[in-house]
Amino acid sequence: MTQATNRGAAYSDALTGKKPCCASLAELPYQALRMGESASVKIDRDSQVFDFPQGRSRFAAWQLPSRSATPYAIALRSNVTPGNMPGVGQLYIFSPAIMLLDENFKVLAQQEHGLFVPVPASAFPPRSASLQAKIESSQIPASARYLIAYTTRSIIEKRWHTTAPGFIPIAGGVLPSGGYISLNMEPAISGEIEITLSEN
Repeated sequence: MTQATNRGAAYSDALTGKKPCCASLAELPYQALRMGESASVKIDRDSQVFDFPQGRSRFAAWQLPSRSATPYAIALRSNVTPGNMPGVGQLYIFSPAIMLLDENFKVLAQQEHGLFVPVPASAFPPRSASLQAKIESSQIPASARYLIAYTTRSIIEKRWHTTAPGFIPIAGGVLPSGGYISLNMEPAISGEIEITLSEN
């Protein structure tokens, strides 16, 4: 799906028939996250949806630990997934917006654009291309207790660009070319997102 507006409309249509899981943010299924812990959530056709202010979306939701005096950071990583059409080489990625809530599920902050940045793929160590964000505790309201990652039509209708190492085919395998190739990552409503909460 190369046309941005067509992509946004198609993904909106794909979720239209899916019944929202909950009537309010308080009812979302939050996964408790402890300091020093990492978690990964796969977002696919079986995932629940919710009607956010910007529209219906699949999501991942976490409960943050009580605020401590020790500085900490929340690291988020959304990994690319390959398309299912042989030979096309299209990469898709769940492109998140972030929402922070207090203990009463009141929205404290939300951000659609400017938080995540594309990170190139790597051969050594092997690492796929991704979108990554790091939120320092100084940027997080002291009363924040919940974090939600979801996506919006505005995000879906953009495109991400990054790079990957180039390779030269040889008998029995490949060798790094020393150069890089351009990668396009198309925002999607499915993917995999990782979160890590760590002390600084």
